[in-house]
Amino acid sequence: MDGVADIAGGVVVGGYACRRCGYALAGLSVAGVCPECGLEVAASTGGSLLEHASPEYLRVVHRGLMVAEWATIGVVGAAVAPVAFRMLGMSDATAVALGDLGSVLVAGAALAGWWMVAAPEPRRGMFGTGRGRGEARALRMLAAAGLGLAVAGFVGPFALRAAGRVFEAEAIRGPLNLLRLGAFAGMFVASTRVIRGLARRVPNARVARWATTLLWLCPVLSVVCALAMFAGPLMAMALYVVLIDDARGMLRRVRERAAKESVTAGILTNPEVP
Repeated sequence: MDGVADIAGGVVVGGYACRRCGYALAGLSVAGVCPECGLEVAASTGGSLLEHASPEYLRVVHRGLMVAEWATIGVVGAAVAPVAFRMLGMSDATAVALGDLGSVLVAGAALAGWWMVAAPEPRRGMFGTGRGRGEARALRMLAAAGLGLAVAGFVGPFALRAAGRVFEAEAIRGPLNLLRLGAFAGMFVASTRVIRGLARRVPNARVARWATTLLWLCPVLSVVCALAMFAGPLMAMALYVVLIDDARGMLRRVRERAAKESVTAGILTNPEVP
């Protein structure tokens, strides 16, 4: 991408490239076609609609949502793992250590997934400018913080126990868990807002409204119902997973529609010679 993406007087000033072949579109009319492949210039400068984004960008975001969904499910698994390990006859220390290791793996997967979801779009910058860009950056930072805290929560107590300092190992676990909870809460807010932004670019009003609802419903469920055998947090996690799954399906349909339109445009602009 060369320069700042802009259009003036119906002419591409700079910053846009053909989403099919990558040709720089600066100086071309929006009503024209790419001189390299024949794709309409408007298809590569079509505002914020996701179907006009590059296929590679859509693929990365779609894959990121899939990884993030499984990582979110893994959060629940890592939380109940120590209980399951104890039921299998493992000692408390071993069960907790394995649970902490599972949390590290899940946090790593979450970072990979959300990092892809918040990937910068080649011709717009990171979700364009303004609030969307800040939310994407915040999501990446919070996911990275979650992984760092998960590693600290595994390595710190493990090293202290190995040194025979059991009391210190248990003492640092509480503050680290609180920090991890805070990072996850922030990641939930940032990721839900990013998903809402993606839905508005489809546009998909249902997913956008669902994301807006979960921004207040999940915290309410987690806090108000937390004492009911953890039913509230589990319900909130289930709703969060449903939102991510809806967003993944939404991106899959956008990719399919964009692929069909690309094929159709290719046939119309490059007809076979009889």
